[in-house]
Amino acid sequence: MAPTSLDPLSWLLLLPYSPSIASLTNLRVSYESGLRQALKMASHSSSRSQSTTLDIALVYEEHSLRDGSDVCPDYIHLQRLLGLIYRLICIICTEESIDIEYENDVDARVLFFSGTEDPGRTTQEHDEDRRLQNPLIPFQMLALCPKPWKRVCFLENQNGRDLRENFLQVRYNSPHADTENLDIEGVAGGVSIGTSSQNPLPGASSMQSDWKRHSSIAVGGTFDHLHAGHKLLLTMTALLLNLHENSIHSKSSLTIGITGDELLKKKQYVDQLQGWDERQAVVREFLLGILQMSSPADTLKFAQRLSNSDTGARTVREEFESGFVINYVEIFDAFGPTITDESISALVISGETRSGGLAVNDKREAKGWSSLEVFEVDVLDAALGDDSASDRTDENYQGKISSTEIRRRLHNRAAVGH
Repeated sequence: MAPTSLDPLSWLLLLPYSPSIASLTNLRVSYESGLRQALKMASHSSSRSQSTTLDIALVYEEHSLRDGSDVCPDYIHLQRLLGLIYRLICIICTEESIDIEYENDVDARVLFFSGTEDPGRTTQEHDEDRRLQNPLIPFQMLALCPKPWKRVCFLENQNGRDLRENFLQVRYNSPHADTENLDIEGVAGGVSIGTSSQNPLPGASSMQSDWKRHSSIAVGGTFDHLHAGHKLLLTMTALLLNLHENSIHSKSSLTIGITGDELLKKKQYVDQLQGWDERQAVVREFLLGILQMSSPADTLKFAQRLSNSDTGARTVREEFESGFVINYVEIFDAFGPTITDESISALVISGETRSGGLAVNDKREAKGWSSLEVFEVDVLDAALGDDSASDRTDENYQGKISSTEIRRRLHNRAAVGH
């Protein structure tokens, strides 16, 4: 979704505990009716000049599936759960004709929050925490988030109402949280399937993280007309970041390789292809939307726009007050900074670019550098569907997760003068 001249309307949908068995069927039973109602309401507020952002916050706890793997079991489960939620969003938007083509698109973003709380952390301490956060945050931090949400939606069932009350209790007790301009809206509640009966309350035991987080991570892509597949990739990358180990000598960093315009000239419907600057701006806006959850938000210390004197490659470097750095780098091959920056320790790839990860490590090993830990994110396609043949073959659904299909629709609309 391209940035608009107006600030987008911002809404929040609170979802209680997810089903212990993550399947599309179970998520539909638990969430579809509420998601559908919230998306339809948000779409009615969108227009050609002003989009609506819908943050969808889902409780995530340690009842997650264990598949016997010793490689980041929670990361694997989070990826599947996130992919299925985005898939359900795409299905609903397809059925309800919510799309950029109809100028009523909704920028849906999914993040997780823990139903437990850091021990000893007070509301005031959360209020004063300025650091960027992974998109798996404590409950109090979500409730105190400084985002300008105009409407908060909750499910009209017991778990949903309990979650609403706990959210508002924390928010009303903070001198900094905006409550006067907050509309509270109930949406259709689903049925809980194999979930925990408790919703988050302040002061419980600490949140756990079983996977290894990295201080320097790289991810790459074209990121044209940012869609649900891109959001899945970027969110899973953000979940791996160690954002809190910054010092004078070492800074946490995220490097995002964005394909240069020159490599995309032969793409289909190139007339609708977004330029590098626009794609970088959209990626940045999405990333900060899921990372800036603390109150008050981590502020930008400085930003630099650089150009490589040899290749002409553009780089946008941003450093925040916490010390965290994001580098947006224009790339012209499959390697990018992964073979020029030795400090990068992890690479996040999509399932369709697995061979690229192997090639990167071959190059690094040839230079005597440590191999990157490679995390693979499944492509958001039919493989995530487990119970609907029509979903797997629906062309309109594929158009939700394909930049080419999005460009095709925009090209066709432009051709008829709409």
